Amino acid sequence: QIVQNKEEIQQGLEGFPVAQKHLKEVMTAGEEMKKKIKARKNEVDTIIRQAFAKLQQLLHQREEALLAKSSEDAMAKEVRLSIQLEGIQHLLESMSHCHSLASIATSEYSDVELLSIAHTLHNRSINLQQQFSEISLDLCESPNISVEVNTDTLATMITEFGCVTDTSPSNSTAVIPHNRLAIGAEMKVKMVSRDIRGQELDHGGEVVICRLTPVGKRSIECQVTDNNDGTYFVSVTPQQSGQHKLSITIHGQDIQGSPFDLSVVTQRDYTKLKDPVQTITGIISPIKIAFSDNGDMFVTSYSHHCIHVYDSSGKKKTTIGSNGTGE
Repeated sequence: QIVQNKEEIQQGLEGFPVAQKHLKEVMTAGEEMKKKIKARKNEVDTIIRQAFAKLQQLLHQREEALLAKSSEDAMAKEVRLSIQLEGIQHLLESMSHCHSLASIATSEYSDVELLSIAHTLHNRSINLQQQFSEISLDLCESPNISVEVNTDTLATMITEFGCVTDTSPSNSTAVIPHNRLAIGAEMKVKMVSRDIRGQELDHGGEVVICRLTPVGKRSIECQVTDNNDGTYFVSVTPQQSGQHKLSITIHGQDIQGSPFDLSVVTQRDYTKLKDPVQTITGIISPIKIAFSDNGDMFVTSYSHHCIHVYDSSGKKKTTIGSNGTGE
């Protein structure tokens, strides 16, 4: 029995060396991973500090610019007001001098002396009265210097600025069902967020933005639904025909393959083609109809021996081919 027990124990221990080897490998890999995490953390911290140092520099520059503008506006107001006050001061001094001279003349001058300057004093007083009637007594400036510094808006932007995440935009993917759709038709696009190793994530919460941009025109933002499981649904509904770019970003960075090319065409009512088509102007008994990716319609008939081409609005563009000679 003792021998049997020893053999059982020995058999149980036989797997230990292999298991221990694997465990040690995992331990070693784990320690290396901890070092890499710490190193990456230091890199991220450096990036964050540099970003906020740049923001502080920009804020300081903006502060200096606003202070300079405030000084410039205040100085301009002071200059204009000083010019006005100098004019008023000059008139005040002139009137005081004229009044003083008149007082001295009437009290100290002889009749002959008074008579010699009476006309001059009269004209001077009339002139000063005229200047007084023309001068504005309303100050040309007010202390009002408007400023708009909305710290609440900036505070909201700062609280949402930046993110620390394990999501890799360049590894995240989207499934585009088709690259051609009709105006007004909704297309659902599934986006899968992934980490730096390409593994799918199981949580949401990322800032995902999707924009549909007609070539040469203004973009529109599409609705994004967070499924809270690492996937997101994007609802795309184009409103005009032509070539479009569909961009999907995570925290402002394009995902893999973004922007995507889309072709949007005018939606046709194909129910009208169920019966024999005999309402196309100038075509008797059309027999074949086909559509191109840009929405053009191609129609053939027995009588015309050619292909009629119409644009997406139904306007005839051209014809292809002609009646043969039979040779």
